[in-house]
Amino acid sequence: MPLKHALLVFSLLVPWFTGAAQRESPKGTMKGRVIDADSRIEIPGAHVMIQGTAIGTATDENGEFIFKDVPVGTYALRCSHISYETLVKTDLIVGSPRTTYVRVEMRSAAVEIAPETITAGYFAATRVKPLSALAFSSEEIRRAPGAAGDISRIIFGLPSLAKVNDTKNSLIVRGG
Repeated sequence: MPLKHALLVFSLLVPWFTGAAQRESPKGTMKGRVIDADSRIEIPGAHVMIQGTAIGTATDENGEFIFKDVPVGTYALRCSHISYETLVKTDLIVGSPRTTYVRVEMRSAAVEIAPETITAGYFAATRVKPLSALAFSSEEIRRAPGAAGDISRIIFGLPSLAKVNDTKNSLIVRGG
């Protein structure tokens, strides 16, 4: 009889022990804020990741982030943003059922871009004209607004030129 009782007790306790082993491990929450170290302004859109896991997110418009259901343990938090130096905060302890608060202060960094080479050749080369010479084609004279085909009206519309009076076609050229 005692062997039957022992088997009965054993058969009842085995599922209880295996169920305890299969229960979820304790989890906690990690919450924080990412700010600029100099201006103390929130940094929205910063990438925050718990190193060694697939847990990650981006900060909201207030520079805040939250990780729920993080297994209990010690972690390192990696924060990065395009215009800031990447920062790793270590020794962050997540416990159950409490929330671990993290304040991340990032320093701005210079953004380096690849050098760009600009070459000529898109526009056709023009010959060099002397500064004091100006020529109009008959089509340019015809199309000039308000000139009515009169070359003197076109010339008086050029910068640095003035008319002496209405009776003469003499020109006064500034600087010459």
